[in-house]
Amino acid sequence: KKYSRRRHLAKLLVLQDRNKKVLCPRSLESFTNWQKAQKSKARYQAKIANQRRDYLHKLTTHLVKQYDVIAIEDLKTKNLQKNH
Repeated sequence: KKYSRRRHLAKLLVLQDRNKKVLCPRSLESFTNWQKAQKSKARYQAKIANQRRDYLHKLTTHLVKQYDVIAIEDLKTKNLQKNH
């Protein structure tokens, strides 16, 4: 939410500069609050991705240690239907 709000406000100010025909119009990169929000959002998303990856690694390691043989089958659900 914070990132979206900051981006929206920055875009509005950029558009205002264009409409007023300012000599040095601002760009999105010149807004530091938007940059900070962008970095914190990226950090948060990376943390969630790492948590998901860690869970999958732990789960697959557990399965490999617990079972001797693991078979994977690719079923076509269309072939399983009774009414072709």
